[in-house]
Parts: sequence; structure tokens; C-alpha cells
Amino acid sequence: MSNVASEDALLDTLARSNEVSPTDKMLYIVNGVIVSLCPIYIYTSIFHLSFKELWYVFLLVAIVCGGLLSKAYETVAISTFNAISRTRGLLAADLDVLTDSSSNKNQKQKQAKAALVAERRDLTHQEALSFSVLYNNAMFLALVVLFAFYLFKAVPGTFNFILSNGLAAAVVMLSSSSK
Repeated sequence: MSNVASEDALLDTLARSNEVSPTDKMLYIVNGVIVSLCPIYIYTSIFHLSFKELWYVFLLVAIVCGGLLSKAYETVAISTFNAISRTRGLLAADLDVLTDSSSNKNQKQKQAKAALVAERRDLTHQEALSFSVLYNNAMFLALVVLFAFYLFKAVPGTFNFILSNGLAAAVVMLSSSSK
């Protein structure tokens, strides 16, 4: 019966590892909106778009792109966390902690081992989150510049902004879901 209980506990642990905490979701959304606000400087200084006249377009595009980027952050973070966990053997360590029921080990050793596994899991989570933000931000900003100056350079400024940012955010989100 304890084997079934340990398997259930392991499955619960694995299911929780793919859940995104509300703090992380908020971090993804805020970061996505901030990064999608960055291209506004390019359009106001190089393309000479008036911020006072087009603030609502900038805001709307930034919010939509921020939402798309936050989904991309989440997807890449989860897939990276799972890949790193497999490489580091965190799943096996979780199983060892859950199934370790030998009576000759004292409780302090079990708690220390569980704490070490939890610490390794938290570190892996932070690394996956950092990689996700760096990877998606770099791809988004590179695509915005590429689309703005090469693909849509003949398009008027406002439409160039909408198309470049929207398409870049969509490409980032779609590429993150294919991993």
C-alpha cells in the first residue's frame, strides 16, 4: 500500500512542477508588457511617430504583445524546467525521497535529503525562468527590428508598428509552443 501512496505522491509532485504560480504569471505579464513597450522608442525617434497622438495604439499593442510574450515565457520555462530536471535526475531524487522508508535512517537525514531536493528544484525553476525570459526577449526584440526595418519598411509608421510588434510576438509565442 505504501508503494501506491509513494507513486501517487510522485505523480502529484510532477503535476505541481508543471503548474505556474500566480507570482510567476504576474512576473511574466509585467515583463512581457515592459519588453513590448521598448520598441515605442524606436518608432517615436526613428520613424517620428507622435506619442501624444498614438498613445492608445502603443498601449493596446503593448498589452496584446505582452500577453503573447507571457504565454511564451510560461511555455519555454516549463519545457526548460522539465529538460533540466531530467538531465539533473531530479525526478529520480524525488522518487528516492518519497520511497525511502528504511527504518535505519533517522528522521533528520530524511529531512535533510528532502530539503536538498527541494532546493535543487527551486534552483532549477529559477534557471528555467531566467532562460525563458532571456531567450524570448532577445527573439522578440530581434524580430521587431528585422520586421520594422526590412520586411515592413515601405509600410506607413503606425501600421509598421502594429504589424512588426504583433507579428514578432506571434512568432515568439508559436516558436515557444513547438519546443
